[in-house]
Amino acid sequence: MNRYEIFRSLKHLEENVSQHELIGVAYGETIDDAADEIDECIKADLIADEDNIYAEYNVDVKPFDPAVLELEQYEYAASGILYPADSNAPENIIHEYGIKELKCEN
Repeated sequence: MNRYEIFRSLKHLEENVSQHELIGVAYGETIDDAADEIDECIKADLIADEDNIYAEYNVDVKPFDPAVLELEQYEYAASGILYPADSNAPENIIHEYGIKELKCEN
């Protein structure tokens, strides 16, 4: 069993790592086993975000390849995207998340 700690970055995932905030924890044998729980943690964080200026919105989580970035802190990464329901709204709100994989001892 593995523990997956999910951290929200302030802006870019590879910057100011010491200031990233732990927003959730998920468990699973693999990252795929924990994916639904990780998605729910990220969605809950986006919805609760005080910068959320939209009354109606859609939420999506997009995994991305951490090999593209020079990440030493995290094994996995994802983007959380808050889409305004009103198509005339000015912008989406996007946060980057790093995910640490920790082996749990039995």
